[in-house]
Amino acid sequence: MKFLKFPFVVQQEILRFLDLNLVFNLSLLSSKMGRLTHSCVFKGIKMICFDTTGPHFTLSAITQNDDVLGIVMIRPRRELRSENKRNARFSGVDVFVDPVANYTTILLKQSPHEPIVRKVHDHVAAIFGKQLPYWISSHTNSQDKLFIPSYITPERVSVEVKSKKDAIKFDDWIQMIPQPKHITVIASAAITVWDNPKFHRAQTLNMMNPNFTTQEILPRFKGKYLVLNRANCSDFHVMEFLDDWQTNKGYQNIKLVDIFLQVTTAFEQARIRELFEIEELTDGKESLAFRYPTEECSQINAFQKEYSHREYIVRESDGVVASIFLNAKRFEFVVHDFNQEEMRGEMEDVAIEN
Repeated sequence: MKFLKFPFVVQQEILRFLDLNLVFNLSLLSSKMGRLTHSCVFKGIKMICFDTTGPHFTLSAITQNDDVLGIVMIRPRRELRSENKRNARFSGVDVFVDPVANYTTILLKQSPHEPIVRKVHDHVAAIFGKQLPYWISSHTNSQDKLFIPSYITPERVSVEVKSKKDAIKFDDWIQMIPQPKHITVIASAAITVWDNPKFHRAQTLNMMNPNFTTQEILPRFKGKYLVLNRANCSDFHVMEFLDDWQTNKGYQNIKLVDIFLQVTTAFEQARIRELFEIEELTDGKESLAFRYPTEECSQINAFQKEYSHREYIVRESDGVVASIFLNAKRFEFVVHDFNQEEMRGEMEDVAIEN
């Protein structure tokens, strides 16, 4: 029996059980099949991931459980493998099924790729939901320039920048779009940090750039989660931050600061510790643990998801506890949802139960 002769409700249920790349394939078979896939509601998808790496473009779906489901790849034609079978045509180009990657593969003969990439994006959005948030991940190699689609408004941004020209391009682009919630930037040593309020207002900012100082980012940051890798950070920066938080002068919105130093620098731990009353949990007490909330912690975040500390400081105004970890290369700071009195009471209850 032909699929299109099934009742509409049955067609919808069948489509929902198929792999997403197969749904994309079916949508190309005819205009009627295309309209059918556009009318289907695919539940459980929370985000569309648009990834570019050099000349390769990939569209995937992120589920509520953070599983990554492949939809379609766009690749140069030279990468065609013998086991690929042509399935259909899309806007005048061949469409293949890749049995290894579980993606539909569109092969292009030459650049520019932008027009067909835009059409593929619009087609995917029509099938799986135009209102879904986007995660844009853009990485370059030595031959290719940074590609950032101007027609997508992302909730998450993850970008690798290797040239001055691409840094300017990225800075211009991020100023034009609405405020992303999550920003990850990996930049080479030749790139300076961008003085852009979008970075300071992101809920999560994860930066790896050996050419900036912590002082350029930390005092301006208004979000919750800040991760600075290969940072240029001094003892004074850490001491100033701890003092401002402890005395309620600033950083009251922050939940996490994680700073990993460059190879050539190190913290003088004794100098920092002697200025603050850093308390330590007694033996037998469980460490203070922290894990990102579900919406912050996913497979598409490329940094540590769990922290466990035995040292802490207390905010003077309300007794709120912030646990810390400090060694020569790392400073971790986590604000918890309880004060010192509540922490001690909870630990006493655990001790009595044991």
